[in-house]
Amino acid sequence: MITFSTPQPRAFPTTGFEILDPSRALEEETLPDYLKERYYPVHIGEVFKSQYQVITKLGFGSASTVWLCRDLQSNGRYLTLKVHVRSRRRLPEVEISKHLQANHDVHAGERYVRLVLDSFEISGPCGVHTCLLYAPAGIDIRDYMHCLQGDALPESLLRPALRFVLVALDYLHQAKVIHTDIQPHNVLLGIDDESILSEMEEDEVSNPAPRK
Repeated sequence: MITFSTPQPRAFPTTGFEILDPSRALEEETLPDYLKERYYPVHIGEVFKSQYQVITKLGFGSASTVWLCRDLQSNGRYLTLKVHVRSRRRLPEVEISKHLQANHDVHAGERYVRLVLDSFEISGPCGVHTCLLYAPAGIDIRDYMHCLQGDALPESLLRPALRFVLVALDYLHQAKVIHTDIQPHNVLLGIDDESILSEMEEDEVSNPAPRK
């Protein structure tokens, strides 16, 4: 019989980080429609579903906060955890992912579409929140353009980027799915070397992020 060991949750620092002024608005708190009661208060090191441990924060938006986590039941692989704001509406991402996963037609665009790997609900102080798990990805095209001269993609990068987007859209359209929000913010770069994720985890241990 072959047995596999399950990684244990890692202990993250509970002291030694900068305590921020609670009256100062930061990140999602600066959004025009922000309401504290809508967001789940995620904590570094928190384990969801007895499986996914939060490592560090990746981003935020009006509908969710996004976190790097480890899957403790799958050899400790890194995943992206998206914790949605409190809502009574069902999220379409889960059903769309199930629909696409059930589509067995071979298409080159499938590799360019990021699907939901797992989903579950958690109870927060003010209601229920839906959580989605994805494979990790890099920054979006918008932020990448800000790193380049002129805040724009040169033709040598724009052409292949558009080609990949069009191939992905062709795959979705053949599966009877329409993406209604194509913009640079929703096009993510891939990650070829996941060692950067390990570095982010170690940095959170040695130099924990400020918090309130």
